[in-house]
Amino acid sequence: MNGNGKRKNGIDPDALGLWECCDGIWYTASGRCPKCGKTAADRAGAAMRKNTEPEHDEAGALVQLRKAPQGIFPDSVRLRVTIVRGCGGVPLDHDNLVGGCKPLRDAVAALLGRDDAERHGIEWEYRQEKGAATRIEIQEIK
Repeated sequence: MNGNGKRKNGIDPDALGLWECCDGIWYTASGRCPKCGKTAADRAGAAMRKNTEPEHDEAGALVQLRKAPQGIFPDSVRLRVTIVRGCGGVPLDHDNLVGGCKPLRDAVAALLGRDDAERHGIEWEYRQEKGAATRIEIQEIK
């Protein structure tokens, strides 16, 4: 590299989000070195990991729900959580819809402070609608 951070061929690895690891091999920001198993965050240390966390002011609805006071939904209240997946032309069949929503289901249950099993007072429903967004609806069951 020359003094301005660019390599001899004019490519700026930092501008492309690349990082160098073992044996001079370059990886993308999300890449993992197969030799040592490190990622870009591992190489940069804790300072980089801290900078990749979202600011609390800019956090989404799920983070705000996690920060909400306890007792909004006491354990005795039954809930219906509906996950509405946005889809393009061809919707998923039901088992793929449910399987694809599993990580989201786990995250919602954790934010509600419960296990995602139905025996813990949460009924889960899944739907698909035309569009690009996924929506989560949480309702108390009377």
